[in-house]
Amino acid sequence: MAVFTYGTAEFWVLIAFLLFFAIVFYLKVPAQLAQSLDARADTIKKELDDARLLREEIFGPVAAITVFDTEDEAVAAANDTEYGLAAY
Repeated sequence: MAVFTYGTAEFWVLIAFLLFFAIVFYLKVPAQLAQSLDARADTIKKELDDARLLREEIFGPVAAITVFDTEDEAVAAANDTEYGLAAY
C-alpha cells in the first residue's frame, strides 16, 4: 500500500503542506521577514550610535567598548562627540 495514494489522510496533509508553502512564497513572506529584521538592526545600530553612555563622562569603573570596521569609522565617531578628538 502506497502512503500518498489519493484519498488518504496523508495525501491531503501533503497537499495542504505544499499549498501552505506555495502561498507563503507567493506572498513573499521570507523577503518581508528579512526586510523587517534589517530595519530592526538599523534601528538598534542608530540607538547605539546615540547612546548616552558613549557620549558622557561617567564617574565610576565603567568602560564603554565600541567596535569599528575601519579607522575612518573610529575617527568619525570620535569627532562626533561634543569636543571631538581635541578633548584631552
